[in-house]
Amino acid sequence: MKTDFPGFPFTKDQGVKKEEPMCEANAYLMKEGKEELILEDISILRPEGEAIYLQNIFGEQKRIKARIKEMNLLDHRILLEEIQG
Repeated sequence: MKTDFPGFPFTKDQGVKKEEPMCEANAYLMKEGKEELILEDISILRPEGEAIYLQNIFGEQKRIKARIKEMNLLDHRILLEEIQG
């Protein structure tokens, strides 16, 4: 089979592992120099003006007046920084 993708089809060692954990992230808010967990298992993150909308896999939703300080997708961590004012 010829494809336009180098390395396809995947070999046994290259393919996606079927037993990988879910990829949802946890969101933390920096407050007074400390990280506070605000929502786990986030599946949707959306900027909305000066706020961030978060929704997890269970449907729980939060809007936080914050900006994204860092996203580390390998560690499944989203760090938000509170917007003052």
